Amino acid sequence: MKISGFIILFFLSTCCANWLSFNRIGFSDKQELVEINLPVPKARLPLYNEQGSLDLPQAPAVLVVFGSWCPPCRKELPVLKKLSDRKEMPFIGIALRDNAKSLNRLFQKNPDPFNRIALDKSGDWAGPLRAYLIPTAYLTDGKGRVAYEIRGEITKDFYEKTILPKYRELTQ
Repeated sequence: MKISGFIILFFLSTCCANWLSFNRIGFSDKQELVEINLPVPKARLPLYNEQGSLDLPQAPAVLVVFGSWCPPCRKELPVLKKLSDRKEMPFIGIALRDNAKSLNRLFQKNPDPFNRIALDKSGDWAGPLRAYLIPTAYLTDGKGRVAYEIRGEITKDFYEKTILPKYRELTQ
């Protein structure tokens, strides 16, 4: 009886933790740009709806780790689209544990804000960046390093006051 109770408790706590993670309940909505200085993972990722694999631009870019299955990611897409349409910096999508069929359905209902999208089907690429909660975004330096982690929801105001100035510093 004690073993079955432990198994049930373990199962319920795992389900609850996964639900909280997917819905980002209980996590801070605080927006901040945190300097992290990590190497961009070297693994080659296949591209969504293109031949070849992801090559990051030789200039700073915003990497957004997202998933078609993630409600906060879908909510953020229209804002990202408006910002990417300004053509001030490239937005690169990393679709975590996703596939082309699911992304096709996502982009039939939501705008596609990304210059390119790569498929990280196993999560091995995003793992070294510690992209445990998504959406998670990063600002790269264009030299093979992730300079900043962008925490919290990307809004127009946060983009203009915080992200864009750091991007401009990196391009100089």
